[in-house]
Amino acid sequence: MEQAPKKRAYTKSRLIKELAFRAEISQRQSRAALEAIIEIAYREARANHFILPGLCKFDVVRRAPRTVRNPMTGEKLVLPERDALRVLLSKRAKETVAPRMAPMTEAAYAALLAERAAAEEAARKAAEEAARLAAEEAARKAAEEEARRAAEEAARKAAEEAARKAAEEAARRAAEEEAARKAAEEAARRAAEEEAARKAAEEAARKAAEEAARKAAEEAARKAAAEEAARKAAEEAARKAAEEAARKAAEEEARKAAEEAARKAAEEEAARQAAILAAQKAAEEEAARKAAEEAARRAAEEAARKAAEEEAARKAAEEAARKAAEEAARKAAEEEAARKAAEEEARRAAEEAARKAAEEEAARRAAEEAARKAAEEEAARKAAEEAARKAAEEAARKAAEEEAARKAAEEAARRAAEEEAARRAAEEESRRAAEEAAKKAAEEEAARKAAEEAARLAAEEEARRAAEEAARREAEEASRRLAEEAARKVAEAEAARKAAEEEAARKAAEEEEARKAAEAAAAQEPDADGFVETPITGDNAISFKCTTCGQEIIAPGEAVGYEAECPACGAILLVPSTSEPGTTYASDGNGEQKEVVSVEDIEDLNPAQLKSRTIRIDALMFDEEVDPTPNIDDRLSDAMKSRTMRIDLPDEF
Repeated sequence: MEQAPKKRAYTKSRLIKELAFRAEISQRQSRAALEAIIEIAYREARANHFILPGLCKFDVVRRAPRTVRNPMTGEKLVLPERDALRVLLSKRAKETVAPRMAPMTEAAYAALLAERAAAEEAARKAAEEAARLAAEEAARKAAEEEARRAAEEAARKAAEEAARKAAEEAARRAAEEEAARKAAEEAARRAAEEEAARKAAEEAARKAAEEAARKAAEEAARKAAAEEAARKAAEEAARKAAEEAARKAAEEEARKAAEEAARKAAEEEAARQAAILAAQKAAEEEAARKAAEEAARRAAEEAARKAAEEEAARKAAEEAARKAAEEAARKAAEEEAARKAAEEEARRAAEEAARKAAEEEAARRAAEEAARKAAEEEAARKAAEEAARKAAEEAARKAAEEEAARKAAEEAARRAAEEEAARRAAEEESRRAAEEAAKKAAEEEAARKAAEEAARLAAEEEARRAAEEAARREAEEASRRLAEEAARKVAEAEAARKAAEEEAARKAAEEEEARKAAEAAAAQEPDADGFVETPITGDNAISFKCTTCGQEIIAPGEAVGYEAECPACGAILLVPSTSEPGTTYASDGNGEQKEVVSVEDIEDLNPAQLKSRTIRIDALMFDEEVDPTPNIDDRLSDAMKSRTMRIDLPDEF
């Protein structure tokens, strides 16, 4: 018979990883739990005994002294009495890991081997199919990831292009603002020249038209104040409206971004749930198909790990793209705000220059009119007799007016100097903003070129992947044809297997009687521990009472010297070698075997009815799913103390 291939050892690290995966905990917690179980098993086995439900029982037994022989010298030696660790496997572990098989004929054994070979071949093909499906799924996910990356790259390029256009627009607006500033400076220079001319005209006409000029100046100042107040109110209203519009736009953008993020999160959650469901189904299929379990689990874990890595990379890329978009939007908003502020400043300067020009024009016209009237009055005054006196008074008045005009000129010069300093500061600020915009535009141009290079490389990579995809599809088509041929052969093998099963079933029916006879004969032979499986009767039973609660217990004779657990109180007892006097199987025969009822019937009886009955409990000592006293509540505990319980020991005894 061909020897089975050697399997890879199941190491402690693999056990820790699988425990962490199945229990959905970290490997650190899984390792700590495993170490704790081992430590508890060692401690309890040394103290008394330790039962690992569903697997085995650890206990310490006392080995009697025996004589041994030294194989080198032939000398007889005495091995003294000692303690030894004993491990008893549970019945469930034996039946699950290595179930017993009944004796069979050579023909039946040959049919069984053929069936196993067919099953192994089917399992191998199923494993290959699962691996192929896993590879196809991985390829599909890779294609989807590539498409998603291409879309993200396109979106990033679009964002960069939008940012570049915004920078160009900002530079253009900065240039327009610079031109507007120069025009405003030119208008201011002309206004200054006109101001000088106006001052000369005022100096010539001030003496004659001071009162009229003062009233006109007061009226103009009042109108200017009213206009300034109206302008400020309009600017404040426009600013608030702009802020409200910007706030609403930002809120709308944030809402859309949040909806998009929520949609993506929902899609990711749905994908994750689908992946979890697929993993659960894969786990169930692994349990059903143990032959393909290892390959399918490894493929699923590898695919899940790759999916998690791809998901993490995708989220990181999305986060980076989002941050880049937010940074670009923020810079664009700042540039837009700076541009609007510059436009507003230029508009205000232009309005101020226009207002001053209008005032100067009005003052100039008033001065000309006043000069004309003053000339006429001067001619009349010279013709009058009081010319000399008026001339003297006029000279004194002119001196006082000149002093006042000098002070007013000094004040105007100081204000002009302050305005010039403010203008130069604004020019410097505009220049710096223009330089910053130009620097950003250069950086964006470099980024754009880098993005174009990356796009070119991505296009080349896409072409390469397309070629690989075409080759992969051809290979898949060839694999599919091979799989169809293999499926046909599997169907033929399945038909042959069914025929063999029918023949084996017929032969098994014929051999059933022989097997039962063989089992009856084997039941009278001692097992590996030296015990014989025989039913509990008066000839081989031991009856005794619990030293803690007084409950009478029946055990088979093979259990003499072993520990047992009282089903009533849970105390650990040592099975004696002879029946206790006054019990059912005592040597004097005074005991009485009462009517037996099952544990399931206890709930239907009251304590008075239970007094004349014996409770029989059939349970495996080491099976974790069997409760030795199920459905027995406190109201029956006292009534049970006077009953006899029967213990059926497992095969280990």
